[in-house]
Amino acid sequence: MATLMEKDVLIEKIAAVLALISRNTPVEQLSESEDSKNLSALLRKINRTDEAELNFSDLVQQCNEIKAHYVN
Repeated sequence: MATLMEKDVLIEKIAAVLALISRNTPVEQLSESEDSKNLSALLRKINRTDEAELNFSDLVQQCNEIKAHYVN
């Protein structure tokens, strides 16, 4: 269960990780990036789901795992 503020944090976190992926992935490969596709799908899910139905800590963990692939 997440609060409205946590939902907003998730949206911002996903946007930040997507930006990181965009900076570190060649343009030709960006549309094929599974991480980018997964985060985009997750963002759509978060936007259409009531915050009470979201598990904040699990979603943050998912984002952090993807982010770890792109951080030096």
